[in-house]
Amino acid sequence: MRGVFFVFSYQYDKFPMIEMNFASKESCLVMKKSQHILFFLMVMAASPAWAKGEGELFPSYVNLQNYGIKFDGSDNDKATLDAIFSSINSGSILSIPYVRNATLPSGYSPQGTSGKTDLLINFNNDLKNQSDFDNIDGYPKIQFDKNGVLSYKKSVSNNDKAIVPNVWLEYYNNHTSPPGQRPDHRNLVLMGHSGESLGYPPNNPRASGDTLNLENIMRSMGRSGYGGFDINSYNFMNRYGTNWVWNSINQLNELGNTPIHSTDKALNDASDTREWVQEWDLSGFGPEEKCSYYNPSCGYRTGLLFSAWLTGGGVNRQWQPEHAYKLGEAISVSVNGIDYSFIATKEGISGKKKPDWDINFVVVGCDPRFPNSNTAHATLLDSKGKLLESCEDYKKKHDKPLYDGEVEWSFNSLIGLEISNVIRLSQTDNQDIKYGTFLSSNAIFYNAIMDFSEAKFYKNSEYQTVLRTKPDTYIDFTAHANLETQNLHILGYDSHEKSLSYKINKQSVLKVKDDGGIVLNSATREEIKNIKNSEDGEIIFDKTDKIPVIFTKGKWLKIVVSGEL
Repeated sequence: MRGVFFVFSYQYDKFPMIEMNFASKESCLVMKKSQHILFFLMVMAASPAWAKGEGELFPSYVNLQNYGIKFDGSDNDKATLDAIFSSINSGSILSIPYVRNATLPSGYSPQGTSGKTDLLINFNNDLKNQSDFDNIDGYPKIQFDKNGVLSYKKSVSNNDKAIVPNVWLEYYNNHTSPPGQRPDHRNLVLMGHSGESLGYPPNNPRASGDTLNLENIMRSMGRSGYGGFDINSYNFMNRYGTNWVWNSINQLNELGNTPIHSTDKALNDASDTREWVQEWDLSGFGPEEKCSYYNPSCGYRTGLLFSAWLTGGGVNRQWQPEHAYKLGEAISVSVNGIDYSFIATKEGISGKKKPDWDINFVVVGCDPRFPNSNTAHATLLDSKGKLLESCEDYKKKHDKPLYDGEVEWSFNSLIGLEISNVIRLSQTDNQDIKYGTFLSSNAIFYNAIMDFSEAKFYKNSEYQTVLRTKPDTYIDFTAHANLETQNLHILGYDSHEKSLSYKINKQSVLKVKDDGGIVLNSATREEIKNIKNSEDGEIIFDKTDKIPVIFTKGKWLKIVVSGEL
């Protein structure tokens, strides 16, 4: 049997990984509690002796306490330390044990580390002058506190422009699921338990929990401006296949049986619980650019930025003569000044002469599993879903590829990108789920709550519509975040009256009907006379005398009408 241990490794000549090194059982470290070497995870497995290749020296494990180093901060330790650093091989592990008041020589700069990679140092974070180890450029350092809590550090200051991750985890999944099954394969799982402990039951009324499961902390101290980007969290995903994909999901599940903010009837404890599926916070100080008072895009601070650009479909890839094209490879072709995507449906070497591109050269899609995903599929099935003809027979009838040497091309799509939704609130069918508000705010604004003054519209759009809503929905103009002021002045389309209606206290005072007619507010003669604070030019329809009246010079006057239309 062989022993397996994992080492976080770092090399400039290749991307680092979490490296699995195999050694004989006798070579593995004997870990003592006093040394706090908690980082090594010992697993028994059958395996070759060393993964790096034959003839390579086995890295050393050096316990510095065994070399007479006193760790008293004196210069006497320097020579011994330099001798050790000079003698060890790449991949070696240096351990500084916990010694009370242990101190490195002040200003110590390790000698003999040049050209050595994968050098790992672990030490207790009570060690004084430990920052001197930062002079070992690019090498990771492991620290433990007196409770055995691990911290991992690496310093890079050389002018190395290569992308050198601190930790790299890679996972390959080529699993083929049976139809209808979607097993969950996970690359990395971090699971925390708050309010419960091993050996203790959940719902412990004395447990407080108060746990932060994952914390990303980054200190941005660079001074390069646009020349340096600091990103605290970056989710990067490439889609090549046809799986449904999510780049990021935040999900909060309420699994308790007591409604939020109510007393638990089983455990008899009250709750003032609140929930946030996600929260963004920004702290700082200082004004914004003055132009942001009328042009939001010229400001410097943005809470959420959604941007998009073209990839795939052969974007910026032009046709080449006598070129080897693979199946599924795409190119961009200009036809009558419009850019289109063409895809290779048969691989091979392209011809010497540029083809006469035409979007009428099309190879039809054909997959009876998804009859509604392409117009061609509908002809393969009858109304009951029975297959009328095979894909092969259908393609023989309708395929019209463009021949280019050995390659066959098909029109694929316009070169462009359309995104139907940026933010969408969905509803789960057949469940009683209601939302109080989609967007709300109690913040102070200095420009506008919504500003689309820079928005551009597709040239074929008939109307440049900013807001679209369904009938019998209204805009409320007079609310003050209380029930009494809701829906006093509202504007919307009334499907019963078939008109755009402005309502005050549920009564229409102005309507614009579907035929373009305008209906004024109406009242009886006595009601009109009792109206207070009337203004010159105010017009109301008198329901008593069936005639419009106007307020002018301090009194109401009839608007004289005569003769039928």
